Amino acid sequence: MAQTIVFKLGLTMTDIRLQSLREIARFFGICSCLTSTALWIVSLFLNPYGTNGRTAGSYVIVALMVGFAGIGAYLSWAARPVGMDVVFIFSFVPIGFYTLLTPSFFKFIGVANLLFLGAALLLHAAASIEKRHRRRSA
Repeated sequence: MAQTIVFKLGLTMTDIRLQSLREIARFFGICSCLTSTALWIVSLFLNPYGTNGRTAGSYVIVALMVGFAGIGAYLSWAARPVGMDVVFIFSFVPIGFYTLLTPSFFKFIGVANLLFLGAALLLHAAASIEKRHRRRSA
């Protein structure tokens, strides 16, 4: 029954798998951005390791990282993997890598950034599979 419906709509199993792969990548991209945003806000206002020595630089860094996470969430939702790569580079290289090496639970900021990269790579893979599928069917 399900196969009959799929073929009546003109979709193939490859189309369904690509759509599922895109949805999984979008989900992980958005979740990683939300996790990163929450952890950055916790690091600024509820930091159990800090001495409440917030400076203007702290606010700027957190604002930039939350901004990158917001842009990343939008790009994940829109399924734009090249933009996601750019956001990953700007958010991971300066600070995300540093937080990944910290002994506190803020290392999960870096883990969330790596999960975001994984989502971008899944979207790249889906685009590659789609191009290959179109060449074969044409």
